[in-house]
Amino acid sequence: MQWPGAYCDSKHSCCYLETGKLVTDFTIRALWPKYKDGSYPSNCDPNSVFEKSQLSDLMTNLQQDWPSLSCPSSNGFRFWSHEWEKHGTCSES
Repeated sequence: MQWPGAYCDSKHSCCYLETGKLVTDFTIRALWPKYKDGSYPSNCDPNSVFEKSQLSDLMTNLQQDWPSLSCPSSNGFRFWSHEWEKHGTCSES
């Protein structure tokens, strides 16, 4: 979880959503599996490709609940692709 205002203050910059407004609720920062010792797997399957088409039914919820606040933000696909490659690919193994 992250508070967008605190994220933007700590980075001294922030990109707003396509609406041009800062999100006013807590949002998801990232989700990933963890081992008991606190470490986590990453980049588990380079053959598991991020597919934008799989997100069409989720777009409204993703943009609201898991926005990219980093610049350049665009529409989140770059951010979600990064999260998939680093953490999501480990959910399949």
